[in-house]
Amino acid sequence: MSYLQLFESGKYSDFTIEEINSDRTESKEHLVHKCILAISSPYFEGLLECGMKEKNKLEFMTPVKVGFFRYVLKFIYSEMLEPLEIIAREMKLPYHEAVISLYQLFEMLMIKKAIRKIQTDVFKTSYTSQFHIYTSLHHRIDNEEFFENLRKRLATTIRSGEIEWLSDILLDQENQFNEKVFEDTVLCQTITHLIGCAVIRKMRDTRVSRSIMDSELGLFI
Repeated sequence: MSYLQLFESGKYSDFTIEEINSDRTESKEHLVHKCILAISSPYFEGLLECGMKEKNKLEFMTPVKVGFFRYVLKFIYSEMLEPLEIIAREMKLPYHEAVISLYQLFEMLMIKKAIRKIQTDVFKTSYTSQFHIYTSLHHRIDNEEFFENLRKRLATTIRSGEIEWLSDILLDQENQFNEKVFEDTVLCQTITHLIGCAVIRKMRDTRVSRSIMDSELGLFI
C-alpha cells in the first residue's frame, strides 16, 4: 500500500484535520497520519511539537475555498501534484484563481517542493493567466526571484509585440480604456511595472481604441 492509498483509505490514521473556511460556513474533515505530516511540512511539524502531540484533531482555518486542502494533502502523501487545469476544473474556478489558492496554501505550510512545481507550471500557461497570478501574489508572497522572472517574462512579451492579451485586460467591451484599472491600486502598479508610467498615462488620457493602443504600445515600450 502506497502513502497515497493510505491517505485515501484513511487506514491507520491517528489524526483528523477539519478544514474550515473563514466564516465557518463550510468545513471538511480529513483523516491523516501525524508522522507523514511532520516530515513533509515544517508548519505541521511545529504544531505537533508544540501542544498538538497528545491531541487527535486540529481545526485548520483555510484562507482559500474549502476543498483545496485535499490537493495539498495528496501532494504531501505522494509528492505529486495533479495538473493545475484539472484542479481548477474540479474546484470550478478560473485557472489563475486555482493556482493562487494552491500557492497560498503551500506557502503557508512551507512545502517548498510543491511551490517550485507550481512555479514551473505557471510559466507554461497563457500570458493572461501569468499576469493575474503576478498581480494577485507578488505583493503578498515573499519570493522575489520567481516574481521578478515572471515580470521580466511578461515585459519581454510586450516588447516583442505580443500584446493582444494585454489589450484584453486594459480595454473594455467597447474598446475604450478601462478606467477600473486606475481604481485598482495593485493592478495599476503591476501594469506600470510592465509597460511604464508614461505609456499607461497616455493611454488613459487619450481613451484610446484597441488599434491605437496597440500602436502606442509598440511606439513607447
